Amino acid sequence: MSSFEQHLNEPITRPAPEAHELPPGVPVGTFGELVEHAEAELAQFQTVHEPLPTTTDGRVDASQLLVALDIDGTILQADGTTSPRMKQAVKDLRDRGAKVVIASGRGPVAVQSISKQLAQPGDYLVCANGAVTIQLDSVEPFEYRIVDRVDFVPREALLALERVVPDMIFGVEITGKCFKVNRPFPVGELTGQQVVAPLADLLDEPVVRAIARAPQMTLAEFEQAVAAAKLDMVECAIGWTSWVDIGPKGVSKASALETLRQTLGLPQLGTIAFGDGWNDAQMLQWAHLSVAMGDAPQGVVDLASARAATVAADGVPAWVQAILAGSGTQTGTNTTVAPEFQGDSADPTREA
Repeated sequence: MSSFEQHLNEPITRPAPEAHELPPGVPVGTFGELVEHAEAELAQFQTVHEPLPTTTDGRVDASQLLVALDIDGTILQADGTTSPRMKQAVKDLRDRGAKVVIASGRGPVAVQSISKQLAQPGDYLVCANGAVTIQLDSVEPFEYRIVDRVDFVPREALLALERVVPDMIFGVEITGKCFKVNRPFPVGELTGQQVVAPLADLLDEPVVRAIARAPQMTLAEFEQAVAAAKLDMVECAIGWTSWVDIGPKGVSKASALETLRQTLGLPQLGTIAFGDGWNDAQMLQWAHLSVAMGDAPQGVVDLASARAATVAADGVPAWVQAILAGSGTQTGTNTTVAPEFQGDSADPTREA
């Protein structure tokens, strides 16, 4: 297991950085050049689609924005931290009045570390791929209340997978408490306590999320197995390894974000989403402006409005800079990089 996997804990949604090459077509360059690229992409988007909400002076009205951020591979670096630019980007969005919502496959317990880095009391977080939405009461100590939750009974899905892969590892998330598993998951893959129990004990308790893992299988083999199980009765999203998240039918990050958008009274034209995995697919389709990360699978990229640089190159901060500097008709030719973002290198190890 890579040190990257050991650090991120749950779930594994990324291979170690050295395990994959950058796909063609990913924006590269200095951070300033990435901002310019994002500005040009944003201007092109707004000539084809309705523009983002604007103020009377023609600039983007951030107070009308709901910005949804996936975690792994989108805002979280390979060492489990968020970059200085990412922290500044979230601060800038908040300072301009935008509603920033972290949207993850992780359960409430497993978003604690990212919350300490980026969140603040009052923030909403979409967890368990949309099955649970929480609002933070406190970041330190980590305290929250559940504002929306959708349970399902995983029996049919788990048994269908077991018929295809008899030695599959299964887990169900008992919200805010533990994972009940038929066998322990590989070290470092789950955050929180694992309670080992017979598979029969995992089948009938209503839960927000189930997980199936087959460490012995390649990703291609695993994808074929999941397809053979015919999991039409649930929502499922395969990660970057032989792991599948299973959730209630019709529930996704998108469904939870839409409920939240309506609750907050924000316009659909103000919805923006950043993501990199198949569990972000519905969210990217839901958002008015959606941006896939640089090394997202091509199928995910095809669902998005645009493509950012990788998380390692601060792809999200570059887009945030472009959005907050932009207007409905901006051409992207007059880029001004804020002092805290200046620098000649897109290397995230350098100071911002």
